[in-house]
Amino acid sequence: MKRILLFTAILSTAFLAVFCSRHKVEMNVAAGAPVTGDWVIQHELSDFEGLNPVTTTDANAQYFFNEHLYETLLYQDWETLEFLPWIADSLPAVSPDHLTYTFHLKKNVKFSDGQPLTAQDVLFSLKAIMDPFVINGAQLRNYFNRVKDASAPNDTTFIVQMSEPYFLADHQIGSINIMPKHVLDPTGLTDKFTIPDCVNLAKAKKIKAISEFADWFSSTPCSKDPKYLIGSGPYVVKEWLTDDRVIADRNPDYWNKDAKWGNAYPDKIVMKVVNDFNSAITALKGGDLDIVTGITPQLYVHELDVQKDKQLAKDAFFIPVYYYIGWNEANPIFADSNVRIAMTYLCDTQTMIDKVMYGLARPIFGPTYFMRKECDPTLKPYEYNPEKAKQILKNAGWTDSDGDGILDKTINGKKIDFKFTMLINSGNDIRKQTALILSQELRKAGIEMEVQALDFTVELQNLREHKFDAFIGAWSMPTDAPDEYQIWHSSQINGGSNYVCYKNKEVDSIIDADRTEFDESKRIALMREFQQILYREQPYTFLWTPKERAGYSARFQNVHWYAISPGYDPQTWWVPKGLQRYGAVKN
Repeated sequence: MKRILLFTAILSTAFLAVFCSRHKVEMNVAAGAPVTGDWVIQHELSDFEGLNPVTTTDANAQYFFNEHLYETLLYQDWETLEFLPWIADSLPAVSPDHLTYTFHLKKNVKFSDGQPLTAQDVLFSLKAIMDPFVINGAQLRNYFNRVKDASAPNDTTFIVQMSEPYFLADHQIGSINIMPKHVLDPTGLTDKFTIPDCVNLAKAKKIKAISEFADWFSSTPCSKDPKYLIGSGPYVVKEWLTDDRVIADRNPDYWNKDAKWGNAYPDKIVMKVVNDFNSAITALKGGDLDIVTGITPQLYVHELDVQKDKQLAKDAFFIPVYYYIGWNEANPIFADSNVRIAMTYLCDTQTMIDKVMYGLARPIFGPTYFMRKECDPTLKPYEYNPEKAKQILKNAGWTDSDGDGILDKTINGKKIDFKFTMLINSGNDIRKQTALILSQELRKAGIEMEVQALDFTVELQNLREHKFDAFIGAWSMPTDAPDEYQIWHSSQINGGSNYVCYKNKEVDSIIDADRTEFDESKRIALMREFQQILYREQPYTFLWTPKERAGYSARFQNVHWYAISPGYDPQTWWVPKGLQRYGAVKN
């Protein structure tokens, strides 16, 4: 079973060649045919934010529930990347004006509690997305802001009307994680309002059921209590021990186990929290973890010697992700694009790649994946040029007027020293080392940067509220044609992912035009124009696209790496009976 990450679609053969790799282990045991059994214990650096598919923005949690718990009308084939029907029995019927999408559902789909999944559950799930009062739901809701109405005239028909055409609407609707209405809305609150009621905020404020449902649906139990984390996927959450582990058992009654991507071999998938990679590698070597991804390059290169330890295997492969530094334009220092450009010139990216990433990355200039046809071939990553940076800062009015070694400038009548704090998430050595290298370079230029490490959930809240000066982050990139609305449109400063408060009317217009354009060549031209503007204004300092670094137990067969984040699907891995470590699960 393959679950959709929003707006990921078909790629060229050349793109696939970059991503897809396969590994088959040899451990003196005949592999034979695939068998069920054993567990996969995966490493997590920190606990999940939640597992509610509407309110959770934590990428690792999304990977978990997308792959194992919840399902969608359409899915994306891991190998071909083609969108195919899953819960829908066919691709949607689309009206000539691209405003109406009709899906017909299969009749044999069941949730893990045995109840049938119907079009009413799909409609309920869309209402949960569209409810304007659901906390943390705005980021996902952005992708549905052109939905005008939806209906479920019977148990197997789901119809969506759009207010405007959207070139990814079929993927968008097909990507809805379908939740059980009977579990999450047993009293029928969502029956008391419609999609148009949610779209009209003034009207929504007058309908008590909309806010009542939002209060309940946004609560902690709906995000973390296993009895509410019910989907139709091949695994069922059995236990969540906070800051320790999440345990999911294979559902023996899974409705689609005979499908190509419906195979689920491990009896259990366990997400185990280990707060630093040194301990995680030790646990991997000792057999307490089965897979660790995102390993720091130093540990990957020096601590995982698979030639000596035949019980382990490792792989490094590109996935569509980019690292960046975000400059908060609400801070007067970074409101000036000249300052941001200077900061990019002061960023010795190649040294960071060499020293921090051990060469396992390539520098980038923007947010579009380098293998996508939208990527502008005329642009190149900024060079490291501290002298040019100093001149730009001087021209922008930054001088050391009081001789204390720190640049300063009078802004709005107040003298401001060029001092700021860089946020990173705790336990992330890559970001820590990157920040330390940058701070050394900035100090030479008369800029003082403090590094502050925060727990990921705390950092994320600060970013949402724009309570930061700068931060080091990473985004997954779409492997389909990109939609840059959520991160770069000015309307997404509050409620979206435009954490850096970037505002550019031309960019807004380009993004709006792109979303309604069905001609690929025109979309490519729009996206290249968009990249050129970001290149000139540097709201981010774009760092690199990394190779993912994975270490795992060599007892697993069918280990494949794919183009779609997180790059692998552990439920398709299996272990020969003679190598299995854990006893069978009795259901």
